[in-house]
Amino acid sequence: MTERLKPSKYNHFVPGSDGNWLAFNAMLCGLAEMDDATYHQVLRLVEGATPAEAGVSDDLLENLKAGGFLIDSEAYEIKTVRAHHYRVRFAQTGFSLTVVPTYTCNFGCIYCYENPGLRGMPAKQGSVMSEDMCANVVTLCRQRVPANDSLHVTWYGGEPLIGKKIIGSLSKQLMDVCREKNSSYHAAIVTNGYLLSEENLRFLRDCRVSFVQITIDGPREVHDGRRPLRSGRATYDTIMANIGRIPADYPMHLSIRINIDRDNADRVPELFEDFKSMGLHEKPNVSFNFGHTVHYGSCAAGSLNCMATEEFSEFIVKAFKTGVDYGFRVAILPSANLSGCGAVGLSNALIEPNGNVQTCWVTVGADEKSVGVLTADGIVYNHRQDRWLGWDPFAGECEACSVLPICMGGCPNKALFHDDGAQEGGNVCTWWKYDLKPMLTVARYAQERGLLALPGRSG
Repeated sequence: MTERLKPSKYNHFVPGSDGNWLAFNAMLCGLAEMDDATYHQVLRLVEGATPAEAGVSDDLLENLKAGGFLIDSEAYEIKTVRAHHYRVRFAQTGFSLTVVPTYTCNFGCIYCYENPGLRGMPAKQGSVMSEDMCANVVTLCRQRVPANDSLHVTWYGGEPLIGKKIIGSLSKQLMDVCREKNSSYHAAIVTNGYLLSEENLRFLRDCRVSFVQITIDGPREVHDGRRPLRSGRATYDTIMANIGRIPADYPMHLSIRINIDRDNADRVPELFEDFKSMGLHEKPNVSFNFGHTVHYGSCAAGSLNCMATEEFSEFIVKAFKTGVDYGFRVAILPSANLSGCGAVGLSNALIEPNGNVQTCWVTVGADEKSVGVLTADGIVYNHRQDRWLGWDPFAGECEACSVLPICMGGCPNKALFHDDGAQEGGNVCTWWKYDLKPMLTVARYAQERGLLALPGRSG
């Protein structure tokens, strides 16, 4: 019996160079290139012709099936996406834990969404996690980390390295828990980088931190104006010196985040100049990415000149191309994210120093958004957790969107809490909706120069 096929609804075709075409399927996320004659054969298949009518060879047909471009005629892709999403989202496999060892921060960033009172709160008033709360964290991991599975820990803040003693103590205890359960242990840290001295690098290595995120928002005067110390003193030179001392073979990946709005977008090339002068483009363990500064209170208050999503999508395409022009490897091919944001799943928790439990990084310090409290017996959840768990990424126009497997409905926090005008139950689109096709062209441009990295490993 002849196999009956139909085109995937997640196919994207983009004119490439030299008359060729780029083909991308948002479900499997592989990038293919074909000449114009082959593209028109594929187009005939997409329009409903049989392989024989389109003149498609058996080899091409198998490649199109393997890439997800052609699927069984009886397949219903949206149900496949739904089934996979809910199966992973509510499966209690592995455990992702974010720990805020201290609210205290040495920076006074102009767009920080956390309560400024918390950043300067003395330890005796609860800004630092107590020994009893640390013990509760260990108990929680004994409860929630499955045997023969995994624990992923992220140290967050405030500035987490101010809570270095807590990181060291908890890391040892949590690694012991994983050994007891025969589960793997993975750790990351989000730090402003000011305290990332050679001594602290060794400390983080000993704590098995393998991923570090640091934010630099532009060349010296731009960064120092946006991310100074709380005293107002500059931070750029110290951070860059700390980054520069990380060896290329160090067992740690450094991701440099560049938060973007209209006021600093045009200064990115200068920052790449600084990065290149330090030889960062030659370090495989250093990458960069761009953060879209959005309405989490700071922009809504008028302190920043935020871009709309469509505007940011145009920026990011140009910015990554600029990175390639400067010789940086980039990881810009999207990957399917069928599980969606971890904030709406069951295997995720963020613990604040006072024991408040959040499910999203952006709500740190917002007592009115906490989903529970950590006790000696585990987490006692409140009614707010149901709001997160009940979020529907398939509401509205998302179900019919051709990039759904990549973004899975956008940011739940923005949708649930009406930031940037969203209605509850609606979805807030990511930039992939607007820039997927031009980004594929940049990916091909990077590939031609040997600078296209796997997802998660740009730089």
